[in-house]
Amino acid sequence: MACNWIREDYFAQLMCADRRSHSALEMLVDDLHAEKERTISTFLCHSGSEDFLWGLVRLLGNDTPRVAGNAAYIIGTLAESELGCYRILSLAKGRHPESRKILSDLTRMLTFDDAESVMNAAGTMGTLAESPEGRDWMLSEPCMEDMLDHVTLLLHVENLWTASNAALVLARLCISEEGCNCILKHSHSHNILTRLILALGVDEAGRGMNAAFAIGRLCDMDTGRQRLLSLPDSEKMITSLAKMLSCEDTGASKNACFALSCLATNNEGHGRLLGNSQSEEVLKTLSQLLSAEDSETGWFAAMTLRTLASQPRGCLRLREFPQVHTALKKIESQADVNLDLKEEVIITLEILKRLETPDPPCVTVLGAYSCHASWTQVTTKSGFDVRYQLFEGDKCFYNGPACQCEISHLSPHTTYHFKVRAVTDIDESSFSEASSATTEEDLPESPQNVRILGATISQLKVGWDPPENFNGVSKGYYVYHGKVMIEHTMELSAIVSGLSANTAYEIQVCAATSKGKGVRASVSGTTAELGAHAPSKPHVQVLGRNEVHVSWEPPEVPMGRITRYDVSMNGKIIYSGTDLSVGARRLTPDTEYTFIVTALTNEGKFESKATKKRTAKDEFDPDRPPLYQTPKKEEEPQKSASHKKRKSVGELKSSRSNSAKGSHYGADRPGSAGSALGSSRSYANTPRPEKGDESLTASPTQKARTLGRSVPHSDTKKENVRPRTHKESPSPSASSSTSRATPSASGTRDSNNNNKRQHHQAKAMDKPSGTSKPWFPVTVSYVSIQGGDDQNLELDAIGPDFSTINKKTFLRSPTFLDNNTGSTLRVERSKTSLVPPGRHSKDIRSPHPFTNISHEQHKGKLGKPEITIERPHAKDNVTPSSWSTTPTAAPPPSQNSTPRKRQCYTV
Repeated sequence: MACNWIREDYFAQLMCADRRSHSALEMLVDDLHAEKERTISTFLCHSGSEDFLWGLVRLLGNDTPRVAGNAAYIIGTLAESELGCYRILSLAKGRHPESRKILSDLTRMLTFDDAESVMNAAGTMGTLAESPEGRDWMLSEPCMEDMLDHVTLLLHVENLWTASNAALVLARLCISEEGCNCILKHSHSHNILTRLILALGVDEAGRGMNAAFAIGRLCDMDTGRQRLLSLPDSEKMITSLAKMLSCEDTGASKNACFALSCLATNNEGHGRLLGNSQSEEVLKTLSQLLSAEDSETGWFAAMTLRTLASQPRGCLRLREFPQVHTALKKIESQADVNLDLKEEVIITLEILKRLETPDPPCVTVLGAYSCHASWTQVTTKSGFDVRYQLFEGDKCFYNGPACQCEISHLSPHTTYHFKVRAVTDIDESSFSEASSATTEEDLPESPQNVRILGATISQLKVGWDPPENFNGVSKGYYVYHGKVMIEHTMELSAIVSGLSANTAYEIQVCAATSKGKGVRASVSGTTAELGAHAPSKPHVQVLGRNEVHVSWEPPEVPMGRITRYDVSMNGKIIYSGTDLSVGARRLTPDTEYTFIVTALTNEGKFESKATKKRTAKDEFDPDRPPLYQTPKKEEEPQKSASHKKRKSVGELKSSRSNSAKGSHYGADRPGSAGSALGSSRSYANTPRPEKGDESLTASPTQKARTLGRSVPHSDTKKENVRPRTHKESPSPSASSSTSRATPSASGTRDSNNNNKRQHHQAKAMDKPSGTSKPWFPVTVSYVSIQGGDDQNLELDAIGPDFSTINKKTFLRSPTFLDNNTGSTLRVERSKTSLVPPGRHSKDIRSPHPFTNISHEQHKGKLGKPEITIERPHAKDNVTPSSWSTTPTAAPPPSQNSTPRKRQCYTV
């Protein structure tokens, strides 16, 4: 078919403003359909082609859709050639007012109802956007925003060719980064991206192919990839691209590979792709596309596989998929393969190749805390940077690109096993064989958990745990008390001895290695109290005025075997035995006693705590007969029996009061026998006799009166006897009255007493010493109501010791003999009697047998045997000096008095 421009040159009619230009458009369209290349060449090479192009630009603005559509089609077809594109863009970039209307007129045409005109307008835009100059011109036009909105709306029109042209416009705009940014920054970018995803798929017009390319270009940018992955339809996008891989349309398959490879360039997209349900199909399809007839398709498939292998997860996934590795190996082995494809395959295989195992590291010990390690370099063709990791067990000591390092912060005397491995971004080699090294020793750390395991009164047992890090071979432990090392042991405990009871000590322990002694760890401990090994505090129960009961418990922790208990009262032992209780009797009323129990073991003595108790008071009863009676005159035996009856209580009180006034105290007598005997005041002023002067020594009768109280005689007759001290006058005149006033001056009383004593001495000396007179015994019971501390006191024979003549009490002894006269005075436990000369076996001479006993020894002899003193009767013609221990003799009884039987003065 011959072209119209051959028969007639109608190109000039395009510049007409009437219908002739429309007819010329119709003929030019037909010629382009008939012979496109010749027609374009003839049109552009015509001398008036510049004017003809301006005529076509003016026709784009015609309101008739067919006219405007034909003009758009002709411009688009001319723009397919390089010369035509250049000539058209030259007009579009010109300063002529009509130049600014080209893109706006094409955009206006996208709203026409004529589908052919819309399709032609969209196609012309796509053709102009193919070249970089055309994209830049379009992106610089003010109507770009409206053009994108109208193009996006055309993606889903019924005419797939129109939709394909619209997708082509977006795809070619996205070729440039500026075009991608223009889309992403568009006010309706979310709508544009969503419609592009929905346009994916396989179709004959190529809409899905163009949309896949546009998405691939957007995914090649971090912002576009992030925006697309954040869309709700992102998973649908991956699934659609995966399906497009296996389509028969090679263009669609290639663009899908491109989009997927761009999507997998970052970690998020890579993970989303491998996690998609179609990931297995994607790998399978890519393996098949490697062997496609179109080498470009194979190249896209190899590129996608390399992209997936560039991430560690993808590399491992591809290694686990044997079909991929087989397909890659097949392409690598072929000689007639596209070089670009083969290059991609080799790179992918190098990436998938596992790293070789490094050689064992060489380790050098630098000291107790550091080592130096080095290893050989590992090479790889993958292009990834290789790093090395040095491990000891599960701990990584080094991670970096160097092949040596210094290892610090190690522990002394510890064996380490170092191993190394090579690492890339997508791969890890296996570990090398381990190299062992042992660090040097160092001082040990302090022992742990130092504690006191036990304590006695003299020992502490200390225990500890080994140091957490001994830092060497143990050389034992050293135990210190202060700065003094007291023990070296290999055990985990030690006993520190020689300590004081109930005392706090600080014990230190340190470990030792070949490097020396380490840090000391200390613990404080207190030795046990004696109470833990001593009997319990004694329990004392007061049973009355003169008796208590003491009991105790054995030690809680006896130290050794207990042999006996000693009970001390006021510092003197009153009991020794194995019982746990004892009774103490013959105590002083209203007196405090201290009791201590001592346990004796094979380890020593252990005293209990002291217990103090006071005995009950000796209450005075005014209605009770007095314990001490006023002595009668010596002439009382001459009185009738009626006058010898016991006095009333009132008389006794009066007599006792009067006799007390005549004593040397100058104060009232105590109200009880215990208080009288317990007082030491009656002995305080006792004069000490001179040598050879016996005038100050009291008679035995007076001593007995001082110590005792009167008791009824065995006869029915009673005699009230009042005890006197040595300062009282024994003359009848002194005792004749029942009441006597206290002397006004002590000097007068002493003078009278001296005169009386001299008188009696002279009278006694006038009598012959050898005159025998009858004796009558007087029994004095020595019964005390007071207790004493010395339970084991025995009365011994005492010789004349004038240094203690002022002491008023006397000792008990089995036998006492006095030979200061021809006859001997025998004092026994039960009685004292006159013994004829030569009848005693042991001659003990003491003119004063009762003067060497202290007041404390005398106190409280409860329950002691009676002592009987046999007094001579008046008719026996025996002077008092022959039986008395004092030179002052009592007046003899009257001659007319009847002989008395033995009288008993019981105290």
